[in-house]
Amino acid sequence: MRIAVDYDWHAFYKGNLIQKWWKRRVARAVWEFMPEGSTVLDVGCGSSPIITQYPGAIGIDSDHDKIEFMKKRCPEQSFRQMSAYSLDFPDSHFDKVLCIEVLEHLDADISLLQQRRNELVEEIHNCNHILSTKHRRAILRRVK
Repeated sequence: MRIAVDYDWHAFYKGNLIQKWWKRRVARAVWEFMPEGSTVLDVGCGSSPIITQYPGAIGIDSDHDKIEFMKKRCPEQSFRQMSAYSLDFPDSHFDKVLCIEVLEHLDADISLLQQRRNELVEEIHNCNHILSTKHRRAILRRVK
């Protein structure tokens, strides 16, 4: 079953009470973790408005229609159709990497993303990427 192109955007701004609460809670948690001015890569950005707080951020998604949707709504950010398994960026290019509600949709082992993340992010010793899944007990998890 294909998810609507604007699902995340709609859920954040116009969804039912539970959708808005969940999407906004995740967004607030991310915004608290990551200072403005960070160079951000959002892996599997979908149509989430989380990226709107980071001018110059790059969002990637494998879904062409979601990328086109986001390009129209977020002119201060850049969006590319790209697989999470083959991130095509120079090493140490980002301060922070987001991966919000994506892992449950991937087939490959998370270690592939972890390895590439270590190449993409400048300071490996600090918390510098955020993973979130729809696990109800932990909204966000910092990963080193």
